[in-house]
Amino acid sequence: YQDPEGRLGPGLGAWVRAVEYATRSNALIMGKPSRCYFETALHRLGTAPHETVMISDDPFNDLPGAKELGIRTLFVTGGKYRHLDSKAIGSLPVPPDFVIENITQIPF
Repeated sequence: YQDPEGRLGPGLGAWVRAVEYATRSNALIMGKPSRCYFETALHRLGTAPHETVMISDDPFNDLPGAKELGIRTLFVTGGKYRHLDSKAIGSLPVPPDFVIENITQIPF
C-alpha cells in the first residue's frame, strides 16, 4: 500500500501471509468481503438479506460479498473509486444494484 507520504509498504494481506507462514496455520478472514462478515452483520441487525442494503464506496472489496448473500448493494461514486464511469461500473465483475454520487442521494 502507499502511505500518506507516498512511500510503499506491505499491506495487510502481506502481514497476514507472513503470520500464516511463521505459525504454519491459516488465518480465518472475518472482514469484508468474507461471507462470515456479512452473516454476522445480518444476525446482529436482525434482518434478512432482502431487507438489507450494503452502502459503500468500494465496489471491489465491499459489495461482492454482500451481493453473494442476496443483500442489495449501493455504490457511492464520490469515494475512493470516483474515477469509475458508468461503463466501468456496468462492467464490474459484480455490478452494484444502485449507483449514487453521494450519500444524500440514498433512495431509501
